Amino acid sequence: FNNAVSSLFEESWFNTQIFYPYTRTLAWSDSFLLPSAAAWPFLKLGVPAALIYNLIMLAAGLLNGYLTWRLCFKLTGGFLSALLGGSAFMLFSGFSSNLGHPQLQFAFWLPALIESMLSFQRTPSFFLALRAGLCISLAYLCSAYFAIYSLLALCSFTAALALLRPSRFS
Repeated sequence: FNNAVSSLFEESWFNTQIFYPYTRTLAWSDSFLLPSAAAWPFLKLGVPAALIYNLIMLAAGLLNGYLTWRLCFKLTGGFLSALLGGSAFMLFSGFSSNLGHPQLQFAFWLPALIESMLSFQRTPSFFLALRAGLCISLAYLCSAYFAIYSLLALCSFTAALALLRPSRFS
């Protein structure tokens, strides 16, 4: 993590030393800064890197399920249907078939953003807008894929809201 932060200011743009010998780690899909920042204190404590990596991947899977469960519960109000939705998303075979691409495991930013957008639509507040922006920013620090998908979801949601409820934009 120290190398990553120092190389942000010393190396050329998008080029860090996080995953040596791979370069351009801040390029589109390889932005893995938030998970490496979460791993850094445990590495300093002497916890094996393989254990930290596995725990981060396990936490990402659990967050995928939990945040999808929260979103589904907010949408349906039913515990069992939300549990089914969260479980289905958490156990989606696309995640396990892409374990070689760890940045693709951090999809939980999408349901977190959608939940923030729905809450903001119900009761607009600065905190909820900040939370939605934070979801997009943190998604970029994990994977640029989901940051781009989050921006597309935000634009689609805003366009749908403008079409279906134009009075919200008065």
